[in-house]
Amino acid sequence: MNRLILISVSALGVLLALGIDVTALIYSGVTLLLVAAGFSYMFLHRLPRNFWVMLTGWMIGPYIVAWLIKALVGENTSGAASPSFILGLVLLSLMVASFLYVRSRLNHHRNNLTKQLSTNERQPVFPQAIDDGIDRDQL
Repeated sequence: MNRLILISVSALGVLLALGIDVTALIYSGVTLLLVAAGFSYMFLHRLPRNFWVMLTGWMIGPYIVAWLIKALVGENTSGAASPSFILGLVLLSLMVASFLYVRSRLNHHRNNLTKQLSTNERQPVFPQAIDDGIDRDQL
């Protein structure tokens, strides 16, 4: 579901950058997402995973994608880098760095959790194995 939302947001952002008005599609997508979340809450008694992130991304994501595309592809007549282009590159690089940092922390935490579970497991010691190895008369 998250990949579908990401692809849709990117496509709507490209269409907005091209000058096509897709606000009706954005509003209908938000409505569909809210209805789906309502049914999920009604039947499963919980919201879908990352619901608030998907809702926020669907509402403002296409506008951010369109702004970045316009900033990166915008006409530059002076020959120097425009402030919006520099700001777009800085924001894009910060988003990529933040994504990679969070992903590495989550993977690191997940790997440590599985390693810790496997190394802290104790093997059962059966009383028969203890009695077979020790002669109690010699103690």
